[in-house]
Amino acid sequence: MKGKQTLLSLLLCAALAVSLCPTALADGGVPYLDESGNEQTYPSAVPVTNLDTAWSNNWYVASDGVEISSRVTVTGDVHLILADNCVLTVNGGINVSKGNSLTIYAQSTGENTMGKLTATATDGNAGIGGGYCGAGGEITITGGTVTASSVVGAGIGGGDGGAGGEIAISGGTVRATSSGNGAGIGGGEGKSGGTITITGGTVEASSRYGGAGIGGGNSGAGHVIINGGTVTAHSCSGAGIGGGNGGEGGNITISGGTVTATSERAGAGIGGGIDGMGGEGDEITINGGTVMASGSLCGIVTVQLESKKDEKTGRMVMAEVAGSEQKMEADLVLIAAGFLGTEKYVADAFGVKMDERTNVATADGSYAASAKNVFAAGDVRRGQSLVVWAIREGREAAREVDESLMG
Repeated sequence: MKGKQTLLSLLLCAALAVSLCPTALADGGVPYLDESGNEQTYPSAVPVTNLDTAWSNNWYVASDGVEISSRVTVTGDVHLILADNCVLTVNGGINVSKGNSLTIYAQSTGENTMGKLTATATDGNAGIGGGYCGAGGEITITGGTVTASSVVGAGIGGGDGGAGGEIAISGGTVRATSSGNGAGIGGGEGKSGGTITITGGTVEASSRYGGAGIGGGNSGAGHVIINGGTVTAHSCSGAGIGGGNGGEGGNITISGGTVTATSERAGAGIGGGIDGMGGEGDEITINGGTVMASGSLCGIVTVQLESKKDEKTGRMVMAEVAGSEQKMEADLVLIAAGFLGTEKYVADAFGVKMDERTNVATADGSYAASAKNVFAAGDVRRGQSLVVWAIREGREAAREVDESLMG
């Protein structure tokens, strides 16, 4: 009898153990959606628990509600599946340093069903990425609702003083914030954003101070490629997308998706941050998608000019003085350029020729231009002059028009 009771107890314990296992570990493997949104299955995965502080070279699955109280360190190539309706909270953030990789998957695409991951970092660490003074590794997000934040590091990318690494987002809902000089997604304070590629999903990234929304940290440039998705990027004094405060724009390519990029104070919507200029080799290419960008004026760059004779035309022209560039802070710029000559597009629209002084060419003693039934008078014909000459020539041209019509 006692043997039967022991056997029964063992069977009950086994049944209880099976019932406590995550549902994602059922026979047939663990389902997930790959970067293309196709359903795949991995044979088995390690359940994430609240005692985890290290994930190493394996597949992991988060189910139900799990809260980890300290930072998790990723070593090697790690894959994390967020099971439907799971809520995974990592209070110290997730350390993915250079040379290591983390790929995050979901099991569905519904906003109300996708698994959720929240990673919050302090002490200069990235929310997901490098530690203090450390660059981020390879971070790939294919799905799930992922929220990552840091104080001075990037929300996703480099820690304080660390570059962004390789970041790719193809699906899910991603919200990344730095409340200091790091980028929302990209570099930590003082460093470049690494390479950031967004091909899908909904991405919201912001820096509440000197980093770019997406791109470089404070003083850092960005390398950003956006081919799809809905992307919103905002910074206080860095660029929405591009460089942080004092950082150059870097290389930015947008060929798809819906992109909104703003800077609150004086950075570009897309480009350099406040005090940052496009550097040699920097390039911004927009050849597709819907793009809205806005920034604020912070200053102007001026050069001195000198009058020189153009050897080809014989005209005196204004030429830039080498090494005379100056940068001045400004909240408002008014341009009073005076008379700049006849605009070429106007002459081209009427099909008339221009002379060597960029005035509309007319026959000697006539107001008739080179095109039939087109006449010119005033500054457009004689160049910058007094208003009395414009009045006189207007009257004479009107007489010539009348004679042309009346024959």
